[in-house]
Amino acid sequence: MKWQVASLFAFGLSHLYGANLILNPGFESPSIPGAFTQYGSGSNAISDWTVTGATCGANCVLLLNTGYAEGPLTFQAEGGVQSVDLTGAGNTGDGGIQQTVNLTQNQLYRLSFWVGNMDNAAVNYPGPSVIELFLNGVSRGTFTNNASTSNAVNWNQATFTFLALQATNVIEFRNATAAPDNYAGLDDVFLDFAAAAEVPEPATFALISIALLSVASVRRVSR
Repeated sequence: MKWQVASLFAFGLSHLYGANLILNPGFESPSIPGAFTQYGSGSNAISDWTVTGATCGANCVLLLNTGYAEGPLTFQAEGGVQSVDLTGAGNTGDGGIQQTVNLTQNQLYRLSFWVGNMDNAAVNYPGPSVIELFLNGVSRGTFTNNASTSNAVNWNQATFTFLALQATNVIEFRNATAAPDNYAGLDDVFLDFAAAAEVPEPATFALISIALLSVASVRRVSR
């Protein structure tokens, strides 16, 4: 009967934690045909995202396939097979991507994402990768990854908790990496209810309790 208990707990937990509110969180769509594709400001070619940038023009961000390499340097995604480089082809300044999400006002939310940094010992990548987070056009701080993995991308998860003050919210990630470093990886964005809001409703508790009591009853009968 252990499998029944495990299934019921999984069922209950699925009601305690919300689904990811971000669409195309790992940038897997569209599936690019080659090693990378370049996108300019205003492009909606990355599904559910809009490319931003005031000065980067047609070269704001890159969508990288995990097989992309520069000599010994490999640019593997944190998850899946694709990720975004917010510096574009070379560090073009203020490239970014944004998505509009509908949230519940006065609800606390947790946003997490992975920041990628290329080996700081490699040519063209001497410094940390820095991503600036904007919420509804207002900067909410920068997130830095200065850790190095030899000849590969080092991924570090960042988190940010905020109170939704309006129903429609624009979440933007923008390059803040200082030249001459020209890589700021972004992957696996996740948005859900924050811990303070992850308390199940009484009806959910009742449902889980009934289910567990049913399992106990079945176990008694089976004996």
